[in-house]
Amino acid sequence: MEKPKIRLKPSLYYSSLNLPLIYLFSIMSKSPFASLPPSLFPSQPKRDTRRSFTSSQKKQILYQQDNKCARCHEKLDPSAIQFDHKKPWSSGGRTITVNGRALCSKCHDIISHEERLKKTDKKNIPLYAHSFAP
Repeated sequence: MEKPKIRLKPSLYYSSLNLPLIYLFSIMSKSPFASLPPSLFPSQPKRDTRRSFTSSQKKQILYQQDNKCARCHEKLDPSAIQFDHKKPWSSGGRTITVNGRALCSKCHDIISHEERLKKTDKKNIPLYAHSFAP
Protein backbone atom coordinates (compact mmCIF):
# COMPACT_ATOMS: atom_id res chain seq x y z
CA MET A 1 0.00 0.00 0.00
CA GLU A 2 1.48 3.30 -1.09
CA LYS A 3 1.47 6.35 1.20
CA PRO A 4 -0.57 9.28 -0.10
CA LYS A 5 1.55 12.23 -1.16
CA ILE A 6 0.94 15.50 0.61
CA ARG A 7 0.65 18.44 -1.74
CA LEU A 8 0.97 22.01 -0.60
CA LYS A 9 -0.88 24.86 -2.20
CA PRO A 10 1.22 26.75 -4.77
CA SER A 11 1.09 29.88 -2.58
CA LEU A 12 2.99 28.01 0.13
CA TYR A 13 6.06 27.61 -2.09
CA TYR A 14 8.88 30.09 -2.45
CA SER A 15 8.64 30.88 -6.15
CA SER A 16 12.28 31.11 -7.28
CA LEU A 17 13.58 28.05 -5.38
CA ASN A 18 10.39 25.96 -5.53
CA LEU A 19 10.83 25.00 -1.85
CA PRO A 20 8.08 24.95 0.77
CA LEU A 21 8.05 28.09 2.92
CA ILE A 22 8.03 25.98 6.10
CA TYR A 23 11.36 24.48 5.04
CA LEU A 24 12.87 27.90 4.33
CA PHE A 25 11.70 29.28 7.67
CA SER A 26 13.18 26.31 9.51
CA ILE A 27 16.54 26.89 7.79
CA MET A 28 16.59 30.58 8.66
CA SER A 29 15.45 30.24 12.28
CA LYS A 30 17.34 28.85 15.27
CA SER A 31 14.80 26.12 15.96
CA PRO A 32 13.58 23.90 13.12
CA PHE A 33 9.97 24.37 14.26
CA ALA A 34 10.14 28.02 15.34
CA SER A 35 8.05 29.19 12.40
CA LEU A 36 5.21 26.76 13.05
CA PRO A 37 2.29 27.73 15.27
CA PRO A 38 2.68 26.47 18.87
CA SER A 39 -0.65 24.64 18.73
CA LEU A 40 0.92 22.04 16.41
CA PHE A 41 3.55 21.11 18.98
CA PRO A 42 2.08 21.24 22.51
CA SER A 43 4.64 21.63 25.29
CA GLN A 44 2.93 19.09 27.54
CA PRO A 45 1.78 15.71 26.21
CA LYS A 46 -1.84 14.87 26.89
CA ARG A 47 -2.56 12.89 30.04
CA ASP A 48 -3.33 9.20 29.68
CA THR A 49 -7.12 8.84 29.87
CA ARG A 50 -7.04 5.42 31.55
CA ARG A 51 -5.80 5.61 35.15
CA SER A 52 -6.16 2.02 36.36
CA PHE A 53 -4.20 -0.89 34.93
CA THR A 54 -6.06 -3.56 32.96
CA SER A 55 -6.19 -7.11 34.27
CA SER A 56 -3.70 -8.30 31.64
CA GLN A 57 -1.30 -5.49 32.61
CA LYS A 58 -1.65 -6.45 36.28
CA LYS A 59 -0.87 -10.09 35.49
CA GLN A 60 2.18 -9.07 33.49
CA ILE A 61 3.45 -6.79 36.29
CA LEU A 62 3.00 -9.56 38.85
CA TYR A 63 4.83 -12.02 36.60
CA GLN A 64 7.74 -9.61 36.09
CA GLN A 65 8.06 -9.08 39.85
CA ASP A 66 7.72 -12.80 40.63
CA ASN A 67 4.58 -12.03 42.69
CA LYS A 68 6.66 -9.99 45.18
CA CYS A 69 6.33 -6.40 46.42
CA ALA A 70 8.48 -3.97 44.44
CA ARG A 71 9.66 -2.25 47.64
CA CYS A 72 10.02 -4.83 50.44
CA HIS A 73 10.23 -7.95 48.19
CA GLU A 74 7.79 -9.93 50.35
CA LYS A 75 5.32 -12.34 48.74
CA LEU A 76 2.12 -10.47 47.87
CA ASP A 77 -1.21 -11.42 49.38
CA PRO A 78 -3.72 -11.56 46.49
CA SER A 79 -6.34 -9.71 48.56
CA ALA A 80 -3.98 -6.83 49.48
CA ILE A 81 -2.15 -6.06 46.22
CA GLN A 82 -1.94 -2.38 45.24
CA PHE A 83 -0.87 -1.41 41.71
CA ASP A 84 1.00 1.87 41.53
CA HIS A 85 2.50 4.14 38.87
CA LYS A 86 6.28 4.65 39.21
CA LYS A 87 5.84 8.11 37.71
CA PRO A 88 2.53 9.27 39.20
CA TRP A 89 -0.45 9.47 36.87
CA SER A 90 -1.17 12.98 38.17
CA SER A 91 2.32 14.05 37.00
CA GLY A 92 1.83 12.69 33.50
CA GLY A 93 2.83 9.07 34.14
CA ARG A 94 1.34 6.68 31.62
CA THR A 95 -0.70 3.59 32.46
CA ILE A 96 1.61 1.03 30.86
CA THR A 97 3.35 -2.01 32.33
CA VAL A 98 6.78 -0.34 32.24
CA ASN A 99 5.45 2.42 34.51
CA GLY A 100 3.59 0.03 36.82
CA ARG A 101 4.56 -1.81 39.98
CA ALA A 102 2.81 -4.10 42.42
CA LEU A 103 3.07 -3.23 46.10
CA CYS A 104 1.77 -4.54 49.39
CA SER A 105 -0.68 -2.16 51.04
CA LYS A 106 1.87 -1.07 53.70
CA CYS A 107 4.52 -0.11 51.12
CA HIS A 108 1.91 1.60 48.94
CA ASP A 109 0.88 3.80 51.87
CA ILE A 110 4.52 4.74 52.57
CA ILE A 111 5.29 5.57 48.92
CA SER A 112 2.08 7.59 48.51
CA HIS A 113 2.90 9.55 51.66
CA GLU A 114 6.45 10.26 50.43
CA GLU A 115 5.10 11.54 47.08
CA ARG A 116 2.67 13.87 48.85
CA LEU A 117 5.54 15.23 50.98
CA LYS A 118 7.62 15.89 47.84
CA LYS A 119 4.76 17.87 46.29
CA THR A 120 4.37 19.92 49.47
CA ASP A 121 8.13 20.61 49.61
CA LYS A 122 8.12 21.77 45.98
CA LYS A 123 5.54 24.43 46.80
CA ASN A 124 7.89 25.77 49.54
CA ILE A 125 5.04 26.45 51.92
CA PRO A 126 6.25 27.00 55.50
CA LEU A 127 4.55 24.69 57.96
CA TYR A 128 3.10 27.47 60.15
CA ALA A 129 3.17 30.41 57.73
CA HIS A 130 -0.34 31.58 58.58
CA SER A 131 0.09 31.57 62.38
CA PHE A 132 2.89 34.19 62.58
CA ALA A 133 2.11 37.86 62.11
CA PRO A 134 4.87 40.12 60.68
